[in-house]
Order: sequence, then C-alpha cells, then structure tokens
Amino acid sequence: MLAVLGVSEQTIPGIEQRYYTFLQLFNLHLHQHTYLLGDALPCVGDCALAGPLHAHLYRDPVPGQRMKLQAPHVAEWVERMALGPHASFPRTEAPTLPLRAPATTTEVTAAATTT
Repeated sequence: MLAVLGVSEQTIPGIEQRYYTFLQLFNLHLHQHTYLLGDALPCVGDCALAGPLHAHLYRDPVPGQRMKLQAPHVAEWVERMALGPHASFPRTEAPTLPLRAPATTTEVTAAATTT
C-alpha cells in the first residue's frame, strides 16, 4: 500500500468512490463543454487534470476500461489532451451507464476483460 499517501485498506473504498463521483461530474461537464473552462482551448486546469488521469488511470486496464465505459466524455478528453489542444474528436452521446463503486475488484476485472 501507499501509506505515506494515505492509501490503506481502510481508505481505498472512500478514495475509489470519490474518483467515481469525480468521473460522473466531469463527464457531465464535458458533455456540454470541450474543456474545463469552455470550448476554445484547454487551460492550466485541464493540463493539471490530464496528466494524472492519463498516466495513472486511463492507461491502467481496469480503471481505464471503467472510464471508457462509464465516462466516455472524460476518456475522449484524456485522448484529446494527450494529442494536443487542436486535436478533433467526435463527441459521444450522454453516458448511459450509472457510476457506482464496484462490489469487488473481481467485478471490475471481469468487466474489463469481457469488452
């Protein structure tokens, strides 16, 4: 575990739930806006969020699959940010899958391997 960062068996469920809540809210925002502060160009906040979301979550098979399935606008935004501010991607429809914490790690792993 990463106890020095506050990650332990006791804190993992809360950390994951906050991540899922963030994904849900940010996905709703990106459904209407291209970037954090609008549609023109990314701001410093976009850059600050894109780094850890891409490096630590999008590229990891389990949270990456969850992001793609349950927060498609966030996944597209991560891809767009990785390519630069002038990349053009078609936008998907509103999310249809509810965000919720997985019952078990096995549930998330199974979902990631079946798609």
